[in-house]
Amino acid sequence: MITQFEANQNFYVRHLPIDDKRRAAGKIYQIQVVDRNGLAIGFAYLGGEEYLEIGDRVVPVAVIQAARRQEPGQGDFVDMKGNQVLPKDF
Repeated sequence: MITQFEANQNFYVRHLPIDDKRRAAGKIYQIQVVDRNGLAIGFAYLGGEEYLEIGDRVVPVAVIQAARRQEPGQGDFVDMKGNQVLPKDF
C-alpha cells in the first residue's frame, strides 16, 4: 500500500555531478529521506519522471522540483513543500 510521508518529513535533494556514472542509466537526481539529524534513512534516484517512491511512500512533487532547481553537483535540505531547511531546524 502506497502512503504519504508525515507532514514534518525532511529530505536532502541533489543534482548529480555531470561526470557521475549513474547519469549513463538516466539518473540525474538523488533524493534522500533524512532523519532529524539530517542522516539518510532511505534514498532513490530520479531521471525525468514526475513520480517517485521511496520505500512505500510517495515523494511530494515539490521535493522533486527542488531537486531539479539544483545546479549539477549541488544539493540542499528541503521540507515537504520544497523549501530550504537546515539540519539544525529539524
